[in-house]
Amino acid sequence: MDTQTFLAIAGIIATVLLGIWAIAITIRYNRSVRITYAYDQAIALTDDITQNFPNLSIFYNGQLLSDNLVLLKGYLINTGKKDVTREMVEQQITILLPAEYEWMECKVVDSTPSLKATAIIHDKTHVAFDIGLWKSKEYMKFEALAKVPVIKIDAEHSASEQPAFRLRKVLSFSHRIADSEKIDETRVPRPGVRSGTSLSPLIRSISSTKFNIIMSLVMLVTGLGVWSAGQFLPVKALGYTLSTDGMQRSVAVELKHGKVILTDNTGYQKECSFAEFDAMSDKKIQIVKTRERSLKYAGITYCILAILMLIVSGLRGIRDRRLLSIITRNKT
Repeated sequence: MDTQTFLAIAGIIATVLLGIWAIAITIRYNRSVRITYAYDQAIALTDDITQNFPNLSIFYNGQLLSDNLVLLKGYLINTGKKDVTREMVEQQITILLPAEYEWMECKVVDSTPSLKATAIIHDKTHVAFDIGLWKSKEYMKFEALAKVPVIKIDAEHSASEQPAFRLRKVLSFSHRIADSEKIDETRVPRPGVRSGTSLSPLIRSISSTKFNIIMSLVMLVTGLGVWSAGQFLPVKALGYTLSTDGMQRSVAVELKHGKVILTDNTGYQKECSFAEFDAMSDKKIQIVKTRERSLKYAGITYCILAILMLIVSGLRGIRDRRLLSIITRNKT
């Protein structure tokens, strides 16, 4: 398979995948009941290194703690188009922990004014939320204290595995609500902040969505440049001056799939058999100018992928603005 054919197939596949993805996104976002968990913050009130200081003791409610205590903050938001009534709830939204972890306390600290919601700890690994009528675009913020088991700092468990990170990693959600699916999980958008400490200050000052949009635009401009080079900039090739279709033409000659392909820099293209080419009169070999079609197809592929990235980034930006709007709507 030559480069031109490969790039053409890649462009078609990318276009088909884009269409399938767009249909899937449309179906997903039109779902009647859609619940989103937005992680806000996790703060380790104690640290793994505490185990190396036997004289250091930490108490909670008068009880000595030997495990790490982590404060988890997050939001539950009805991001769907349908209100959730009690009749629709067979099992309340529940946050589960593994057996070696333990919920110490959990409470709803903020919510949409009309929303009535409370947190209930059923046992040490299950905390549920009792919610009344939960209208579309309403939210509640919860804070929970959890004990995270101490791990030994060795080659298998590095010190970088902080308690807050481990707690976030093991959280899982369970519920049975009519017309709903798995709870979506995301982070509370923080405009102007990009996670990661290894990036430069300039990159960290750009939000993830904006950064992706900028990279998509760079890719789109690159694709347009590559396509323009293939479309308008002629390249030199070994060809012929010959008479064809009643005209004298300077053409590049390419053998492809047993056929002779004649092209020139005006966009002319003709396919003929080797015998037909051999029968053409007044053939003179020379250096001719033609267009590099592989560059044109590569540019088209780049543009399609850039458009796909722009759509994804745009949808993420819309989601982030929607979440921020819901959370901050009643705080002004």
